[in-house]
Amino acid sequence: MAVVKDAPFGTEDTLFSGSGEGELIAPNGTWIRSGTAPRSSSSPSIRTCPKMDVAAGVARFYNKGSDTVIKATSPFGYVLADPGTVFDFYVGENSVEVAAVRGNVSFVHAATDARYDVSAGSPSILADQSQVSSGEGTVDPDWDR
Repeated sequence: MAVVKDAPFGTEDTLFSGSGEGELIAPNGTWIRSGTAPRSSSSPSIRTCPKMDVAAGVARFYNKGSDTVIKATSPFGYVLADPGTVFDFYVGENSVEVAAVRGNVSFVHAATDARYDVSAGSPSILADQSQVSSGEGTVDPDWDR
């Protein structure tokens, strides 16, 4: 189904942007911008504790809520983002990369449950099924337009 401006996106819905880009704004202050070919779905509790499962693609998460914690999941782990934070989430077939744009976010590795802090201006985090390492990823300035 094609989505148009101001179309509703509800519990357990799936978004696939194909070759375009999209933006999802939730009532709790969560903004998600998706890049080329992301596949994501929302959790049943998107209003109270938003959880977005990102299967593949690129997304930028903005936590503009005052008391909301965003949880963005992937096959390799998940990110927790407190109010006022912004982060980029790159999910590929074999790995994930997390880069903080504003503030500090945490990445929890799926295989080990180890928690890694990612800060704006610091290196990104790269993870696959078995390990986590420091990345050289930078924030994509095109997202700010």
